[in-house]
Amino acid sequence: MRRNHLTTKLSLSTMLLSLCSSVIGLFYPFAQNSITWIDMFNQPIQTYGKTIFYNDSIMVATANVSTDIVVLLLSAVLLFVHLKIKSKMKNLLMLCFHSVYLYIYSTYSLSITFNPLFFLYVLLMGINFYLVILLMINTNAFNFSQISAAKTVGVFYIVVGSVVGLIWISEPLLALLLQQPHPQIGYPTMFTHAFDLAVIVPLLYISGYQVINGDKSKIVLGLPVLSILVTLFPTILLMTYFQVLAGIKYTFIETMIMIVTFLVLSISGFVMLVFIFKGVHVNEN
Repeated sequence: MRRNHLTTKLSLSTMLLSLCSSVIGLFYPFAQNSITWIDMFNQPIQTYGKTIFYNDSIMVATANVSTDIVVLLLSAVLLFVHLKIKSKMKNLLMLCFHSVYLYIYSTYSLSITFNPLFFLYVLLMGINFYLVILLMINTNAFNFSQISAAKTVGVFYIVVGSVVGLIWISEPLLALLLQQPHPQIGYPTMFTHAFDLAVIVPLLYISGYQVINGDKSKIVLGLPVLSILVTLFPTILLMTYFQVLAGIKYTFIETMIMIVTFLVLSISGFVMLVFIFKGVHVNEN
């Protein structure tokens, strides 16, 4: 019971701090003018010049602005969960939400240009890291044995892990072999590539393999990734809009491929979550 009170307090704290972070980030009043600098590959990099991400490249900043808008929506839904859901199932939903928060604020803490919200990002990364651990420990209160589509979920974990692994390995590998700048020019060290390859991909393979071989309890290990997948489409849609607004040009085909790909991923992740939540039960003891 005390642990549940602690996780609820930490969850509400995260929600309020995230709202502050995203609102300040989006409406930060002391932005500088956009500047252009030349990187080591003699490529011009233009800074965004707006919001809290004014010193980041346009590619990075527009992704972060889009993420802050998604955080606002995420926090509103989390507030609804706290107000309307009183059963133990709330803990499983909180695990989904705070896994997304953890991913977002780890990215903000470790891969964007230093800005006035740095310590808030680090605080949110820390709170969500320990909160996800506590919520994972609490998952022994749930019974996953009745999930009828468990093998489908396991196969989905393996497929997504393979796709993410191939994409994130190929881009930096080609850049290194050809001694050319990375396609997503303007990024610092690629946190997303490193974290996904070191944590997300192995997690999906391990949980997917064990689920396929009959251990349905390991489905819970993939819940954080499914939750992140659901948020990809709105983030990419907003990011594309802000990038086009900032002058980045995409062909119609490039835009449609990007949007449709992430739409399929988000819908697939949502469907898998529905399968899981429909089949999971709370243990009586």
